[in-house]
Amino acid sequence: MKDMIAKIIKGMFTEGVLKEIFIVVGDFLVESSKNKLDDKIWASVKKKLI
Repeated sequence: MKDMIAKIIKGMFTEGVLKEIFIVVGDFLVESSKNKLDDKIWASVKKKLI
């Protein structure tokens, strides 16, 4: 089941679109968190995705 979902997602979205989705979701999750450590880590992860 997971493999089929992964194939569908890979077929529908390009790598660039998936990165943009991950960035938007990551921004939302980091902003909703009260932990300041994830802010620092997310900044470096976000740079690598971009």
